[in-house]
Amino acid sequence: MKLKLQIALMISLALLVPATLIGSLAIYKINSTAQADMEQYRSEEFSKLKLYLKHITDIAYGVVETQHQLTKDTTQENTMEEALIQLSKIRFDKGEGYFWVTDNKLPHPTMLMHAEKANLKGQVLSDAKHNVEKEKGRNIYQVRSELANANGDAYVEYTMKKPGSEEVINKISYSRLYKPLGWIISTGFYTDQIDAAVAKKKEELTGQIRNTIITIITIGVVILAIGLSVSFYFSTKLTDAIVLIKEKLKELAQGKQVDHVNSLRKDEVGDMTASLNSLVDGLKQYTSFAKEIGQGNLDLAFQPLSKEDILGTELVEMRDNLKSAETEKNMRDWANEGLAKLGEVLRRNNTNTKTLADEVLKELVKYLKVNQGALFIVSGQQKDSLELAAAYAYEKRKFINRTIDFGDGLAGQCVLERNTIHLREVPENYIRITSGLGQALPRTIILVPLMHNDTVYGVLEMASFRVFADHEITFIEKVAESIASTISTVQVNENTKTLLEQSQQMSEELKAQEEEMRQNMEELSATQEQMARQIEENRQMQDDLQVRENVFALTTILSEADIHGNILLVNDKLCEVSKYTRGELIGKPHNIFRHADMPKELFRIFWETIKSGNVFKGIVKNKAKDGSHYWVDATIVPVKNENGIVTKYIGARYHLTNENLAIELYNQQAIKMNVPLLHATTGAAQGKGYNNGHAHGKTELHLS
Repeated sequence: MKLKLQIALMISLALLVPATLIGSLAIYKINSTAQADMEQYRSEEFSKLKLYLKHITDIAYGVVETQHQLTKDTTQENTMEEALIQLSKIRFDKGEGYFWVTDNKLPHPTMLMHAEKANLKGQVLSDAKHNVEKEKGRNIYQVRSELANANGDAYVEYTMKKPGSEEVINKISYSRLYKPLGWIISTGFYTDQIDAAVAKKKEELTGQIRNTIITIITIGVVILAIGLSVSFYFSTKLTDAIVLIKEKLKELAQGKQVDHVNSLRKDEVGDMTASLNSLVDGLKQYTSFAKEIGQGNLDLAFQPLSKEDILGTELVEMRDNLKSAETEKNMRDWANEGLAKLGEVLRRNNTNTKTLADEVLKELVKYLKVNQGALFIVSGQQKDSLELAAAYAYEKRKFINRTIDFGDGLAGQCVLERNTIHLREVPENYIRITSGLGQALPRTIILVPLMHNDTVYGVLEMASFRVFADHEITFIEKVAESIASTISTVQVNENTKTLLEQSQQMSEELKAQEEEMRQNMEELSATQEQMARQIEENRQMQDDLQVRENVFALTTILSEADIHGNILLVNDKLCEVSKYTRGELIGKPHNIFRHADMPKELFRIFWETIKSGNVFKGIVKNKAKDGSHYWVDATIVPVKNENGIVTKYIGARYHLTNENLAIELYNQQAIKMNVPLLHATTGAAQGKGYNNGHAHGKTELHLS
C-alpha cells in the first residue's frame, strides 16, 4: 500500500473509529436499557396477572367456604354439590375465564368440577395428556396438588391450546387449597397478551436502534470525506520529500552500491537522510568484514557502529561462534580419533593383562604428548593394593615392582575416593621428569580411577610439563572407563583359562587313578557337573559383559534396571549429570529422575513398549538432585534370557544441551505419540546437538 493511502487510511481511521465507538456504545446503552425495561414490564404484567388470579380464586374460595358453613347449619346433603354448580356458572374476562376443582390426593388427584370440560368430573387425572407443566413436563394436576398441600396455594405455568385455535400458548394458573374438604380451587389465564405487548416494545426498540445507526453512519461518512481531503493534501507533500530516500533504500535492498544522498532539509526527513548516509557507510564496513570472515580470517578486528548496532554485534558474535565451533570441532575430532585408536589397541590386546597395560599406556602417552605415565592394577588376595602393571619414562629405581596399598599416596587415595585427582602444584619429592638436559618437576599430574560396574580395577597416572585442558581430562576419563571394562573382561578370561587348566589337570590325575577312584565315580561326576556349571556361568558372564560393552560403545550415559524399574547399575556420567552419588541411586526406582513437565501418557507408552520386549527411543526431560533439569535422547533396551523373558533393562542416552532444540524434538515426538506439548523457554542452553554427557551446564535424562 502506498504511503499516501496509508496516511489517508490512518487519518480516516482516526476520525471514524471514535465515531464508531461512540455510536456502538450508544446503541449498546439503548439496547441494554430497552431490554431491562422489557424485562421489568414483563415482570410487572405477570405480577398483575398473578394478583388478579388470586383475587378471582379468593372469590370462589369464599363461595365454597360459605356453602360449607351452611352445610354445618342445615341437614341438606347436596349443599356442597350446589357450591360446585355455582362455581361452574361463574365466567369472567369476557367469558373466557372459569374455575375447576379437584381433590388433593396424590400422586394423582380426582376432578370434582371443571366448568369447560364436564366430562372430566370424577376422573383420576393421571392421563399423559396432562403432562404439560412448563418446566419439566410433569402432570399439571399432580404439581398443583403437591404445591397446594405444601404451601396452601400454588402458581403453576404450563402450555396448552387456546380454545378455537391450534396454537400452543403459555398459561399460568393459581390454585388454593380448602383444607376442611381437601378441595383445590383453581383458575388460569393465557399469557399471550403479555407476550404480544413485549413483542411490540421490542419492535419499537429495533426502530430506535435502526434510526441511531443511520445517524451515526451519516456523520461518519461526512467526517471521513473531510479527513480524506485533508490527508491527501498533506500526504502528497510528505511523500514527494521522501521518495528519493525510498529509491535509495530500494537499491540497498537489492544489494547495490549506493552513494550519499544530498539534502538541505532540517526536519525529520533530513534526519532520515543523514541516517541513510550512515547506513551506507556502515554497510561498506559490514561487507568488508563479512568478506574477510568468508575467506577464513577469523582474527580480524571489527568495531560495531555503536552499542546498539545489532548487525555489527551479530557479525562479531558470528565470528566468535565460528571460532568457538572450529575449536569444539577440533576437540571432538581429536577425542574421537583418540578413542578409535585406543579402542583398536584394546581389541588387539584382550588376552593378557600385562600386555594390555603396556600397549594402552604407550599409545595414550604418545597421543596426549605427555612426558610420563604409569598404569596400576588392583592386586593381592584381598584386592586391597595396587601393583604397577606398566610404566612409561618413570624412574626404574622408584617404580619397578612397586606395590601401593589402598589409601597410600595419591594413587591409593584415588582408589578410595573413586574420583579424578588433578594436581597443578606437584610436591618436590613426588616425581621428576628426566631428559637429556637434566631433571625437572612436572607442572601437572592427573590420576584417574579405572572403574567399571562400580568396581575399581586400577589407576592411571600421567605427568606433564603442561596443564591438561578440560577436554583432555574428559578424554582420559572416557579412556579409563574403556580400559577398566577391557581389564575386567581379560581378568575373567584369565580366570576361566586357569579354571579350565585346573580341570584338565584334574582329569588327567583322575585317569591315572581310575581303578582306585572307581568307588568315588559318582562324587567325581558331581564334581565335573559343578565344573561344567562354573564354565557355563563364566560364559554367561562374558556374554553379559559383551552386551554391556556393545551398549557402552554406542552411548556415553549408561544405567541398568530390574523389571520393576529399580536401579541396578549406573556409570559415572549419570552420577555426574544427575548430581546423585552411586549410593543414592542403587536400589532406587527410576522415577527419582522424573520431571513434573513430562506427561503421564509418555511414561505409560514407555512402559508398554519395553514390557512387551521392544526398544523405546524418546526425548525426555529429567530432574537432577538439586532441582535443575536436563534433556536426553534415550534408548531403553530390554534384555531377555534364553526363554525370551525380559530380565532387566539397559538404558543408553545422549545428552541434549540445547534447550530449544530439545523441546522442538520432544514436541515432534509428542505429536507422534499424541501427548501434551511443551513450549520453548528463555535462557536455554546454546549448545547444538548431542554432547555425550560432557557439556558445560550438563543436563541428562533417564526414563522412569
